[in-house]
Amino acid sequence: MAFIPAVNVAEVVLMGVVADQDMFNVFNFLYPTDPDIVELDALATLVASSWSDNLAPHVASAYILGGVRATSLTTDSSPATEFFPSSGNVGEDGDPPVPLNVATCVSWYTALRGRSFRGRTYFGAYSRLKMADAGHITTLYQSQLITAFTAFISDIEFGRSNNHVLVSRQHNGSVTSPAAVEPITSMTINREVDSMRRRLVGRGS
Repeated sequence: MAFIPAVNVAEVVLMGVVADQDMFNVFNFLYPTDPDIVELDALATLVASSWSDNLAPHVASAYILGGVRATSLTTDSSPATEFFPSSGNVGEDGDPPVPLNVATCVSWYTALRGRSFRGRTYFGAYSRLKMADAGHITTLYQSQLITAFTAFISDIEFGRSNNHVLVSRQHNGSVTSPAAVEPITSMTINREVDSMRRRLVGRGS
């Protein structure tokens, strides 16, 4: 697909690794103006710090946050940067992790209806002890993740004066350009686990 701009949006990629397999997650933040390289550097650093403060306690120590990539999506030649943390980038739960493909789904909602205006984050690499049974995380862990993700996003928004948004490049089967950008207004986390097959060894991220 050709590049589709998302004006004044910075895309952030958490570049995690578990058992030599990539485990990436993507978030988008809207700025009042197109973020320059200075802002992107600050954003990437803050995202790594917020991950360490809020999400690291809830993933197994097998997970390593290798880096954070921040890219302006305003044009195909807008700046990008990467930050590689030297500390605070390893999960803090010492128990063995769930298999690579196992993930809990964080659902993000906007004020608009339809699949084009909903997003998902597949959060994996947590301890097997967080499972209530073969198909569900515990209610306690569900509650902990809701608190952790709320704090993770809030710290970034407050720290860099931006808004967590959903970027949609298609609507009703048609490509939209520029991309539709909508503020995320709410979030839920289900107890049912999902499977991300592409996270299995040798299949992608």
